[in-house]
Amino acid sequence: MANNILIISDIHANLAALQAVVADFIAQAGQPSAVWCMGDIVDYGAEPNEIIALLQQYPTICVAGNHELAVLELEEVALFNPDARKSVTWTQQHLTSASLDYLRSLPRTITITTDNADFTLAHGSPRDPSWEYVLESEAAADNFLAMETTHGLIGHSHLPIYFKMIQMDNKHAGVGRAIGEHDDVLKVGNYQTRERLLVNPGGLGQPRNGDPRASYIIYDVESATMRYRRVAYDIKATQAKIRAAKLPERFAKRLERGT
Repeated sequence: MANNILIISDIHANLAALQAVVADFIAQAGQPSAVWCMGDIVDYGAEPNEIIALLQQYPTICVAGNHELAVLELEEVALFNPDARKSVTWTQQHLTSASLDYLRSLPRTITITTDNADFTLAHGSPRDPSWEYVLESEAAADNFLAMETTHGLIGHSHLPIYFKMIQMDNKHAGVGRAIGEHDDVLKVGNYQTRERLLVNPGGLGQPRNGDPRASYIIYDVESATMRYRRVAYDIKATQAKIRAAKLPERFAKRLERGT
């Protein structure tokens, strides 16, 4: 069986979205050999414990996002808007001790090596794991310089976006930016490649590019390709759970807009 890895980010306690992504991945590529997650698995949504339990069913490598750090009081909650602060408090009150232990175990960055490439995983960016939004080529270029691996995987912006750095010669390189559309395929270069990638799989549980479908990536290690996927899920069921938990209404409404 092919060595296929599920790449995700920003689940935000949205169980229906994660279940739909796992089902779509299995239909497309079989059982994932591993899950790589760029953080923000909790907060905003009403099912943080269920998300952690599902991730633990697979060989999962996950970094801490700013929401995990806020829940653990390792980042300043005052930096969040009032609704987000309410959500942090709710999440702190509803996480089990086992779930809290899991969140405490998450590193801020991690390096992973496959048969043909190596990656830095971070929530915001390799140079600022907690807070940097990498949205433009200039910021991506700085992060290519900051990371020691060939490629990088990030989250935080909830956008399915990727940056490609092409080395022209020993002194010159160019960085391009693109949105990863459904079924777009990226070629993952090996250690000797002149092309490097900085890839965001998009927001799984709270997309923000106008498409409400959950976003993720299938990484086929054998063919050295990454394929973007978008999958529909039961948004109304997720909204009902957010409302039943009395979480801020904005976290329910934005799901149907994908913003």
